[in-house]
Amino acid sequence: MKLFIIPSWYPSHLRPESGSFFRDMALLLQKAGHDVTVITYLIHSAREAFRLRAIPKRHTQPQQEESLRVYREEAVNRFPKFQKRAYAWYRPRLIRLVEQALAKEGRPDLVLIHSSLWAGAALAAYLTQKSIPFFITEHLKEFLPP
Repeated sequence: MKLFIIPSWYPSHLRPESGSFFRDMALLLQKAGHDVTVITYLIHSAREAFRLRAIPKRHTQPQQEESLRVYREEAVNRFPKFQKRAYAWYRPRLIRLVEQALAKEGRPDLVLIHSSLWAGAALAAYLTQKSIPFFITEHLKEFLPP
């Protein structure tokens, strides 16, 4: 099965420990015989802007990390105090990255999205419009009913 895994956070150049369980899950799925591609657009705090400058901002080709194909971009949150503006800025960038993966990898059988904020919210309507099946797994306790 061809899977796209889209986590809202993932190990990065600045935070190699962040979301390592998503990488581990992708590796396990791959080991089970699935064709796995990870796609992630990571937003960092403005405090990390100087550290982020040394990192390439765009990857036109996926990077091989361990045995996974990873489409990753990293940027500084330009609107840290304005969540709606930050989301409006994030959404088209993640969609562009997904479109890049679709063009190179082909259509997936299923997209596994981790967390509604922000990947799930950004991609639900887009994937529905494209008739690509997806599943959102929530990891934030704020969405759990009382």
